[in-house]
Amino acid sequence: MKKTDFRGLFLRLGSSIHRSDCGETAMSNIIFCHLLGFALTSIIRAGKKRCSMGIFAQDLKEAVIHPTLTQLNQWTPATEALLLGTALVMSNLGDRLYSDHQERRFGLYLLDKTSHRVVWDKHLAFDSDLASTIRGFASQRAFLVNPEQELVTNLSYATAMAWATYNYKLSHSGLDEFPDDPCNLHALAICWFENYPHNGFSNLTKDNAIATFISGMHNIIQAPRGKPQLVA
Repeated sequence: MKKTDFRGLFLRLGSSIHRSDCGETAMSNIIFCHLLGFALTSIIRAGKKRCSMGIFAQDLKEAVIHPTLTQLNQWTPATEALLLGTALVMSNLGDRLYSDHQERRFGLYLLDKTSHRVVWDKHLAFDSDLASTIRGFASQRAFLVNPEQELVTNLSYATAMAWATYNYKLSHSGLDEFPDDPCNLHALAICWFENYPHNGFSNLTKDNAIATFISGMHNIIQAPRGKPQLVA
């Protein structure tokens, strides 16, 4: 489709007014056409840029991640930072809640359906207390109808499942431990890249993906407290 040059269109209109009229009225019309063309061009350009509207990182950390991990009895500063970084690099802190790269992903942490079900069937099913706690974050009936939708609509459940995904992966990798230093962003980024399911989600190389994680976390750390800052 041919792009409309609104600014040029109104400039030509202004010229035609100038040829058909004279004096102060004609000059006012020409100026008006210049401004209107410029304004329409600016509006169209702005509309093409996708607005980033993720959750404020400080609120997400304090109102969702911290209390969820505390209820799971799994809170540490490093684990909290890992989940914050995961939400950041996967969905830009909730800027999008669905992704259709190869297999659809859901929610703040963009967890795919297969991984979601595997964590339940091969990990939580063998720990009744943990399963009961995590199930308690989800709604009573909607979860039974569409479990993945809970990842989208329920931030605490999504956070608990993101932690459980790491817990499952780490326990089967022989490490069985989360990073212990919240300031070691490189270790957090490595943990995310090697243990959280993101295959097919990004075409970034390992080094670039890790650099993206670290850069985003630096932006969050440097943002003045109480002042929301878009991270990407």
